[in-house]
Amino acid sequence: MSIPVPAPAKWHLQSDRLGSVFVGYPRIPGEPLLDGQWRELESAGVPVVRGIARQLAAFLNELHSVPADALGESGPEYDGYREWSDLFERIRVKLYPHMNREAQRWTERHFASFLGHGANFRITPMLVHGDFGGSNILYDPERREISGILDFGSSGPGDPAMDYAGLLASYGEPFLRHMIELDPDMEGLLERVKFYQGTFALQEALFGLENDDPEAFRDGIDAYR
Repeated sequence: MSIPVPAPAKWHLQSDRLGSVFVGYPRIPGEPLLDGQWRELESAGVPVVRGIARQLAAFLNELHSVPADALGESGPEYDGYREWSDLFERIRVKLYPHMNREAQRWTERHFASFLGHGANFRITPMLVHGDFGGSNILYDPERREISGILDFGSSGPGDPAMDYAGLLASYGEPFLRHMIELDPDMEGLLERVKFYQGTFALQEALFGLENDDPEAFRDGIDAYR
Protein backbone atom coordinates (compact mmCIF):
# COMPACT_ATOMS: atom_id res chain seq x y z
CA MET A 1 0.00 0.00 0.00
CA SER A 2 1.14 3.55 -0.67
CA ILE A 3 0.27 4.55 2.94
CA PRO A 4 1.48 2.46 5.91
CA VAL A 5 -1.08 0.15 7.55
CA PRO A 6 -0.74 -2.11 10.61
CA ALA A 7 1.61 -5.04 9.94
CA PRO A 8 1.16 -7.48 12.86
CA ALA A 9 4.45 -8.75 14.26
CA LYS A 10 3.17 -10.48 17.42
CA TRP A 11 -0.13 -12.18 18.11
CA HIS A 12 -1.89 -14.61 20.39
CA LEU A 13 -5.35 -15.60 19.21
CA GLN A 14 -6.67 -17.71 22.10
CA SER A 15 -7.63 -16.69 25.60
CA ASP A 16 -5.88 -19.33 27.71
CA ARG A 17 -3.29 -19.82 30.42
CA LEU A 18 -0.73 -18.03 28.23
CA GLY A 19 -2.75 -14.84 28.24
CA SER A 20 -5.51 -12.92 26.53
CA VAL A 21 -6.08 -12.44 22.83
CA PHE A 22 -3.88 -9.70 21.36
CA VAL A 23 -2.25 -8.52 18.16
CA GLY A 24 0.73 -6.17 18.20
CA TYR A 25 2.37 -4.21 15.40
CA PRO A 26 5.07 -1.51 15.14
CA ARG A 27 3.66 1.89 16.01
CA ILE A 28 2.70 4.05 13.03
CA PRO A 29 3.53 7.71 13.82
CA GLY A 30 1.02 10.49 13.32
CA GLU A 31 -2.12 12.01 14.81
CA PRO A 32 -5.76 11.29 13.91
CA LEU A 33 -6.89 13.75 11.23
CA LEU A 34 -9.80 15.13 13.24
CA ASP A 35 -11.29 18.63 13.44
CA GLY A 36 -8.32 20.48 14.91
CA GLN A 37 -5.73 19.03 12.56
CA TRP A 38 -8.15 19.35 9.63
CA ARG A 39 -8.68 23.08 10.26
CA GLU A 40 -4.91 23.60 10.39
CA LEU A 41 -4.52 21.66 7.17
CA GLU A 42 -7.25 23.64 5.38
CA SER A 43 -5.67 26.92 6.47
CA ALA A 44 -2.45 25.83 4.75
CA GLY A 45 -4.17 26.25 1.38
CA VAL A 46 -5.63 24.31 -1.53
CA PRO A 47 -2.35 22.70 -2.69
CA VAL A 48 -1.93 21.00 0.71
CA VAL A 49 -5.56 19.80 0.73
CA ARG A 50 -5.16 18.47 -2.81
CA GLY A 51 -2.04 16.62 -1.73
CA ILE A 52 -4.01 14.88 1.02
CA ALA A 53 -6.79 14.11 -1.49
CA ARG A 54 -4.21 12.61 -3.86
CA GLN A 55 -2.81 10.36 -1.13
CA LEU A 56 -6.22 9.10 -0.01
CA ALA A 57 -7.48 8.61 -3.56
CA ALA A 58 -4.43 6.48 -4.38
CA PHE A 59 -4.84 4.45 -1.19
CA LEU A 60 -8.53 3.72 -1.82
CA ASN A 61 -7.86 2.80 -5.44
CA GLU A 62 -5.31 0.26 -4.21
CA LEU A 63 -7.62 -1.11 -1.54
CA HIS A 64 -10.67 -1.28 -3.82
CA SER A 65 -8.71 -3.12 -6.49
CA VAL A 66 -8.82 -6.24 -4.29
CA PRO A 67 -11.85 -8.35 -5.36
CA ALA A 68 -14.05 -9.85 -2.66
CA ASP A 69 -13.25 -13.42 -3.74
CA ALA A 70 -9.58 -12.80 -2.96
CA LEU A 71 -10.54 -12.94 0.73
CA GLY A 72 -11.12 -16.67 0.46
CA GLU A 73 -13.87 -18.79 1.97
CA SER A 74 -13.71 -16.96 5.29
CA GLY A 75 -14.96 -13.75 3.69
CA PRO A 76 -18.72 -13.19 4.20
CA GLU A 77 -20.90 -12.93 1.11
CA TYR A 78 -22.00 -9.38 0.35
CA ASP A 79 -25.72 -8.80 -0.24
CA GLY A 80 -26.26 -5.05 -0.28
CA TYR A 81 -30.04 -5.09 -0.54
CA ARG A 82 -30.46 -7.49 2.36
CA GLU A 83 -27.95 -5.58 4.49
CA TRP A 84 -29.61 -2.19 4.05
CA SER A 85 -33.21 -3.38 4.16
CA ASP A 86 -32.44 -5.25 7.39
CA LEU A 87 -30.86 -2.10 8.82
CA PHE A 88 -33.94 -0.05 7.86
CA GLU A 89 -36.22 -2.53 9.61
CA ARG A 90 -34.16 -2.41 12.81
CA ILE A 91 -34.22 1.39 12.70
CA ARG A 92 -38.01 1.43 12.32
CA VAL A 93 -38.57 -1.01 15.15
CA LYS A 94 -36.00 0.29 17.63
CA LEU A 95 -35.30 3.94 16.86
CA TYR A 96 -38.64 5.28 15.63
CA PRO A 97 -40.06 5.43 19.18
CA HIS A 98 -37.28 7.93 19.98
CA MET A 99 -37.71 10.05 16.81
CA ASN A 100 -40.28 12.69 15.95
CA ARG A 101 -42.53 12.21 12.93
CA GLU A 102 -40.54 14.58 10.73
CA ALA A 103 -37.34 12.59 11.36
CA GLN A 104 -39.21 9.34 10.67
CA ARG A 105 -40.51 10.67 7.33
CA TRP A 106 -37.00 11.81 6.33
CA THR A 107 -35.60 8.37 7.17
CA GLU A 108 -38.33 6.63 5.16
CA ARG A 109 -37.64 8.81 2.10
CA HIS A 110 -33.89 8.33 2.46
CA PHE A 111 -34.09 4.54 2.53
CA ALA A 112 -36.96 4.20 0.04
CA SER A 113 -35.12 6.11 -2.69
CA PHE A 114 -32.04 3.93 -2.17
CA LEU A 115 -33.72 0.53 -1.78
CA GLY A 116 -36.06 1.20 -4.72
CA HIS A 117 -33.22 1.77 -7.19
CA GLY A 118 -31.91 -1.60 -8.36
CA ALA A 119 -28.71 -0.14 -9.81
CA ASN A 120 -27.50 0.52 -6.26
CA PHE A 121 -27.10 -3.24 -5.81
CA ARG A 122 -25.70 -4.20 -9.21
CA ILE A 123 -22.15 -3.62 -8.07
CA THR A 124 -19.05 -5.76 -7.84
CA PRO A 125 -18.10 -6.10 -4.15
CA MET A 126 -14.52 -5.16 -3.42
CA LEU A 127 -12.40 -5.01 -0.29
CA VAL A 128 -13.40 -1.95 1.74
CA HIS A 129 -12.01 -0.47 4.94
CA GLY A 130 -15.46 -0.07 6.45
CA ASP A 131 -14.66 2.74 8.93
CA PHE A 132 -12.72 5.22 6.83
CA GLY A 133 -13.06 8.38 8.92
CA GLY A 134 -10.79 10.91 10.57
CA SER A 135 -10.11 8.89 13.72
CA ASN A 136 -8.47 6.14 11.64
CA ILE A 137 -6.49 8.40 9.30
CA LEU A 138 -3.11 9.43 10.75
CA TYR A 139 -1.58 12.77 9.77
CA ASP A 140 1.98 14.08 10.06
CA PRO A 141 1.60 17.82 10.78
CA GLU A 142 5.25 18.60 10.07
CA ARG A 143 5.30 17.00 6.63
CA ARG A 144 1.61 17.78 6.04
CA GLU A 145 0.83 14.34 4.69
CA ILE A 146 -1.00 11.17 5.65
CA SER A 147 1.30 8.87 7.62
CA GLY A 148 -0.91 5.81 8.17
CA ILE A 149 -4.34 4.15 8.10
CA LEU A 150 -5.55 2.20 11.15
CA ASP A 151 -8.39 -0.08 12.28
CA PHE A 152 -9.32 -2.65 9.67
CA GLY A 153 -11.69 -4.41 12.07
CA SER A 154 -14.68 -3.56 9.87
CA SER A 155 -13.02 -4.42 6.57
CA GLY A 156 -14.46 -6.98 4.21
CA PRO A 157 -16.45 -7.27 0.97
CA GLY A 158 -18.60 -4.25 0.25
CA ASP A 159 -19.42 -1.22 -1.82
CA PRO A 160 -16.38 1.07 -2.34
CA ALA A 161 -18.72 4.04 -1.99
CA MET A 162 -18.87 3.31 1.75
CA ASP A 163 -15.27 4.40 2.26
CA TYR A 164 -15.82 7.66 0.37
CA ALA A 165 -18.86 8.25 2.58
CA GLY A 166 -16.54 8.19 5.59
CA LEU A 167 -14.46 10.94 4.00
CA LEU A 168 -17.59 12.95 3.18
CA ALA A 169 -18.71 12.75 6.82
CA SER A 170 -15.26 13.73 8.10
CA TYR A 171 -14.17 16.45 5.66
CA GLY A 172 -17.19 17.58 3.64
CA GLU A 173 -18.13 17.63 -0.02
CA PRO A 174 -15.51 20.22 -1.17
CA PHE A 175 -12.78 17.75 -0.18
CA LEU A 176 -14.57 14.93 -1.98
CA ARG A 177 -14.67 17.14 -5.09
CA HIS A 178 -10.86 17.31 -5.01
CA MET A 179 -10.81 13.52 -5.09
CA ILE A 180 -13.28 13.43 -7.99
CA GLU A 181 -10.96 15.75 -9.95
CA LEU A 182 -8.25 13.14 -9.50
CA ASP A 183 -10.56 10.20 -10.29
CA PRO A 184 -13.61 11.24 -12.38
CA ASP A 185 -15.06 7.69 -12.09
CA MET A 186 -15.95 8.58 -8.50
CA GLU A 187 -18.73 10.81 -9.79
CA GLY A 188 -20.80 7.70 -10.51
CA LEU A 189 -20.59 6.69 -6.84
CA LEU A 190 -21.74 10.02 -5.44
CA GLU A 191 -25.42 9.21 -4.90
CA ARG A 192 -24.55 6.06 -2.96
CA VAL A 193 -21.86 7.95 -1.04
CA LYS A 194 -24.43 10.52 0.11
CA PHE A 195 -26.93 7.82 1.06
CA TYR A 196 -24.40 5.98 3.21
CA GLN A 197 -23.23 9.19 4.86
CA GLY A 198 -26.84 10.02 5.69
CA THR A 199 -27.19 6.79 7.68
CA PHE A 200 -24.16 7.20 9.94
CA ALA A 201 -25.89 8.99 12.82
CA LEU A 202 -28.75 6.48 12.69
CA GLN A 203 -26.26 3.63 12.80
CA GLU A 204 -24.52 5.21 15.79
CA ALA A 205 -27.81 5.60 17.65
CA LEU A 206 -28.81 2.03 16.83
CA PHE A 207 -25.42 0.72 17.96
CA GLY A 208 -25.82 2.58 21.25
CA LEU A 209 -29.30 1.15 21.79
CA GLU A 210 -28.33 -2.43 20.94
CA ASN A 211 -25.06 -2.40 22.90
CA ASP A 212 -26.07 -0.47 26.03
CA ASP A 213 -23.93 2.55 25.09
CA PRO A 214 -25.95 5.63 26.15
CA GLU A 215 -23.36 8.09 24.83
CA ALA A 216 -23.37 6.60 21.33
CA PHE A 217 -27.17 6.49 21.34
CA ARG A 218 -27.41 10.11 22.46
CA ASP A 219 -24.84 11.35 19.94
CA GLY A 220 -26.62 9.61 17.09
CA ILE A 221 -30.24 10.29 17.95
CA ASP A 222 -29.66 14.01 18.64
CA ALA A 223 -29.10 14.50 14.91
CA TYR A 224 -32.70 13.40 14.24
CA ARG A 225 -34.53 15.31 17.02
